[in-house]
Amino acid sequence: MTRCHVAILALVAAASVSGCRRSKDVVRTSHSETEVYAAVLATLADTLGVAGSPAELLAVRRQTVSDPMKAVAPRDWVSYVRDSVREGSCSGASADYVYQNPSLVTLTGPFALPAEYALVSSEELAALRSDSEGEVDWERFRRRYPGAQGIVSLSPVGFARDGRSALVYADLRAPWPDGRGWYFCLTERAGRWQVAEIVLAWLQ
Repeated sequence: MTRCHVAILALVAAASVSGCRRSKDVVRTSHSETEVYAAVLATLADTLGVAGSPAELLAVRRQTVSDPMKAVAPRDWVSYVRDSVREGSCSGASADYVYQNPSLVTLTGPFALPAEYALVSSEELAALRSDSEGEVDWERFRRRYPGAQGIVSLSPVGFARDGRSALVYADLRAPWPDGRGWYFCLTERAGRWQVAEIVLAWLQ
């Protein structure tokens, strides 16, 4: 686990300890959420590309997911991050991130990306599973989504109270050893959302 990872987890935990601001206190619009997701997905398209070219295809889960890091150590998570560094470019968004995380959002787009993308529904994802334990049949996946490295999932967006910074979790579920997860810190400048910081959350 990197120092940056510890820092971002601390920001989220600090928000949960101090009390989460309700979403009504936050500047939030469906347009800004779509723009934040587009910025994250565009960055992932470049990150998952080959030889300087964007990824051929992003297979994106249509429904958002909760931050899986909470399930790693649910009893010790807050106490662990309470003692960690509490600074970061999206610290103001951490309270709303914690508040929004249990909720589920359906992604609709459209997203302006440097790569093609496909939104994968829960039903389509279930059809790709190979057994009752939920493992994806990756051969079936590749036939259905040629060019995609894996399945991208996104969390609900947490915004700062002024709506100028945001925090999102994203991961790539893929055959071993390509799976990984990240925290994306974004800032809004001149009407455009830009990724300011990427923190590695886990590696497969």
